[in-house]
Amino acid sequence: MSIDPWVERLDNNPNFKTIFSFLKFLRENNLRQSALATKYGSILLNKYPSKLGSDFWSVTEQVFIAALDSGDINTANKCLASLEKRFPKSIRVKRLRGLSYEHSKKYSEATQLYKELLSANPTDTFAMKRQICIAKAKGKISNAILLLNEYLKIFMGDQEAWMELAELYISEQLYQYAAFCYEEVLLSSPENYHFYVKYAEVLYTIGGDKNYELALKYYSHALELSENNNTRAFYGLCLTLHAIDKKGISLKVNQQDLYRLAAEKLIKLYNGSYYLPIVKNVLEKLRPDKEKAK
Repeated sequence: MSIDPWVERLDNNPNFKTIFSFLKFLRENNLRQSALATKYGSILLNKYPSKLGSDFWSVTEQVFIAALDSGDINTANKCLASLEKRFPKSIRVKRLRGLSYEHSKKYSEATQLYKELLSANPTDTFAMKRQICIAKAKGKISNAILLLNEYLKIFMGDQEAWMELAELYISEQLYQYAAFCYEEVLLSSPENYHFYVKYAEVLYTIGGDKNYELALKYYSHALELSENNNTRAFYGLCLTLHAIDKKGISLKVNQQDLYRLAAEKLIKLYNGSYYLPIVKNVLEKLRPDKEKAK
């Protein structure tokens, strides 16, 4: 979603109405334009506090997060101090304090704050997720995995959490566990071809006759759902068939045909591209031995 029209309007006439509408647009569309939000949000807070009325505090929070994200620590600290003074017992503001600690790499203070929030509310998803982020930031992947598993015991339907856990397992080369995570994701989103590709890639990485056969099925199903922008599935088919061939297993005629189809699609996708000769060279090296075809 382009913000160019907004930037032009703000440059030409940065009045209250334009800036306020712009910040609202960012919030409603969940857009990350931190530098702009900090710049123009600060103008609202400094020049038009009375005109903001009850929206003053939502804008203050928005500017705090944007300032923290863009590295404007002074602005972030001013916003947070203002919020803490106005709402000293607010859980929402305490969460913002936790983010401030994290930005300053005060992980012990942030962890302690999140533990206090969880003590008051064991299902505080924000605090649970931030603890996972801290573990990742500190390079403690095994701890992040443990925390994510604890989180998923409560929020089993969180698709993004399953995907995050899968990526963490992959980073630790725990591919069997990653495969289980993608199975959970597929159950909740059976129409998303990206997940079939990711699951197939894990199966291919694990290897073995059964997993190669399953990988072929999931790559193929991903292409049934969408051939457009699905280059990885075509490559996956070629790589998996090559792996089967290199094991000395005679490929079936339909598997040879599948390789040719995938290779033709890839060549067509790269037609006229600088990379076409490279792709052709790779595909030729991956091409199964036709003499093994049944």
